[in-house]
Amino acid sequence: MGIPVLSGRGIEAQDTGTSTRVAVVNEAMVKHFFHGQDPIGRQFTIDDPDWRDKPLTIVGVSRDAKDHGSGLREQVKPRFYLAFQQMPDPSQIVIEAQVSGLPSAAVTNLLSQIKATDPHLPISFVRTLDSLVTGSAANQIALAKLSAFFAGLALLLACIGLYGVMSYTVAGRTREIGVRMALGARRADVVHLVLREGMLLVTVGLAIGIPLALASGSVLHSFLFGLRSTDPLSLTAVVLLLGTVAALAGFIPARRAAKVDPMVALRYE
Repeated sequence: MGIPVLSGRGIEAQDTGTSTRVAVVNEAMVKHFFHGQDPIGRQFTIDDPDWRDKPLTIVGVSRDAKDHGSGLREQVKPRFYLAFQQMPDPSQIVIEAQVSGLPSAAVTNLLSQIKATDPHLPISFVRTLDSLVTGSAANQIALAKLSAFFAGLALLLACIGLYGVMSYTVAGRTREIGVRMALGARRADVVHLVLREGMLLVTVGLAIGIPLALASGSVLHSFLFGLRSTDPLSLTAVVLLLGTVAALAGFIPARRAAKVDPMVALRYE
């Protein structure tokens, strides 16, 4: 599984049913039961009838890893790994295989190899690591998709509202634009004025919205596994999108109003 051994050694072929019973413990177990001290060589027993009088000697410490007993959002629990040949009654075997290419393509070959070894061996199920992770995070994935949908909907409504407000504001200033042009303002000056005021509105909104987005991201971080509280790519994309919408919302009506004859604009109601 690629879980590194940080100190000592891992389970090896020499750990048989006639040798000293050994175990590899994870960091969480060292912290919980040994208070961070070096546990190599120390012994412990399991509160189980089959193991109560069979002490285990710690030969290695592995890095913490998520497993079936701890969810993706939960803290890693104390765990230890045993030698298969030293199990009192191994009724179930779990085989983990690392393959090149798509794991699903290697399933048929793996099953045929197992059947060739012993055709009477029952195979309960075959799963890929990705499917196990996806199954463990099913609720988080559903919440993430729902949040993404509503976030996209909110962004769409923000764009529509921004465009509508800017267009309405510029349309209401048609008379003012006519006065400015009658007094000598150029079309480029009118467009620049409208764009500057529109971008100022967007800048104020972003100055309020970005800190709120960062704060909400830190809240969502506690609900969704693997979510960062800050996502520069998403924030940059939103800023560019809103800026583009604001620019178009100001440029199109301002350009249209700037083309109107000043005398017509002055008579506009």
